[in-house]
Amino acid sequence: MLVLTNEQRSRLKLAIRAADPSAKGVSNLTKLELEAKANQLGIDIPAIIGAPSVTPTSISEAQAMIDQGDQGDQGEPTMSPEALAEYEGLQQAWDDMSPRAFRETLRDVVIRAHKPAEVHTVVETVIEYQPTPSNGAPLAQAPIVARQARRAGSISLGKLFDLEPSKASNVNIDLWTGGLDVPTVASDHVWPNDIEAFATMALIRQRPTYFVGPKGVGKTTTIGQIAARLGRPFIVIGCSEETELPALTGTLVPHNGSVTFKYGALTKAMQVAGAIVLLDEVDTLRTGVAVGLNGILENRECTIPETGERITCADGVLFVGAGNSNGRGDTSGRYGGVNEQNAALMSRFRNMIAVDYLSPAKEAKLLQGRTACPPALAKLLVGAANVTRQAVSGGTLSDGMSFRALQSWAENLVDGLAPATAARCALLNGASIEEGEVLRQILLTHASDNLIAEALGGQALGRGAGDFSPVQGA
Repeated sequence: MLVLTNEQRSRLKLAIRAADPSAKGVSNLTKLELEAKANQLGIDIPAIIGAPSVTPTSISEAQAMIDQGDQGDQGEPTMSPEALAEYEGLQQAWDDMSPRAFRETLRDVVIRAHKPAEVHTVVETVIEYQPTPSNGAPLAQAPIVARQARRAGSISLGKLFDLEPSKASNVNIDLWTGGLDVPTVASDHVWPNDIEAFATMALIRQRPTYFVGPKGVGKTTTIGQIAARLGRPFIVIGCSEETELPALTGTLVPHNGSVTFKYGALTKAMQVAGAIVLLDEVDTLRTGVAVGLNGILENRECTIPETGERITCADGVLFVGAGNSNGRGDTSGRYGGVNEQNAALMSRFRNMIAVDYLSPAKEAKLLQGRTACPPALAKLLVGAANVTRQAVSGGTLSDGMSFRALQSWAENLVDGLAPATAARCALLNGASIEEGEVLRQILLTHASDNLIAEALGGQALGRGAGDFSPVQGA
């Protein structure tokens, strides 16, 4: 019986293709069919199979020529060298009628076919570009690898948060410098009452904390201002009912014909030195997703099952959660999407900081500083805002007026808009029909046009867009 190696088989196929360019399916011929076809064409088989060995590259090129000819005739796909070797091995075992060799070869092929794809981890390096002059020529872009924040100096908690003298107020904590995504300091920010509890648990003990309060009271702003005052990067990760765990920890993605692991928002943030990482609206997560965060919050590390990589928090990383509820769910019906959270998750947040609306005096002072409105107007608008907040507990409104809405209302008036226009654009147009009417009645009673005019010191109120006639001839 004629025994052919893979190399000899390839040479014989190439000889058949050369002798008969019209031959079809040469790649798929068995050993016996190759012999018959070669004899039919008068090919000297011993001379062909006894020729000097060729390099692997030559074998691949020869097979490519054979496959190309077959593809031109029948449109069959070209096999890669790896696929060709497996195919030839199976065909050789079959032709030799060796069941054991055939089974072993087939087993190897199946194992390779189902072998998990090699996984690579993508490390995303942020590049910051800094313009530098070059011999008087236009500024060139000089790439600088993104810097990590580093510790530099210290500040007492008392000075940082304007605390009354206490044991905690005398503790010094590190300041940071050199990081990216550090917020701008707002010097007039007003801290919530329990900020000292955050300072001791989070900044001294490095434990996760949780901020709870109605929307628009400044939870995110407060956490951002902590980062700003300390020079730390501030990373906000928004959560919702649709958030899946891979979006936070990472997932496998196709990459250049292979599979790559891409870090999620949380595992990327864990690797930023000094970062304050806010899980915003964490109380909207589904239970199955929230449970996946327990180990990260408790142990400050995460093991990626797909790669076996162990990710440990960089120096100084601090986790903070925020939500409209305290994890017990929303019984008021005001916050769609809020879910009752697993007790195990909420226990990871060691202190819970309540953030509420400012006192009328503090809010009026802040509003006056932010908008340059007269003190009387600030007092009037804050009074109306507090009426809307009281209406929430009475059930006539779903949300009280936030400071952001209050600020927009004041700015509209300071800019000279008519009271009706100012209120409509800042407050009423965003409300439902029913709640819009409740708001309108509150404003008529507590912030009427006459009251606003008086608070503005008798200034001209200006005109709204509805008071202007179309410009003729435009």
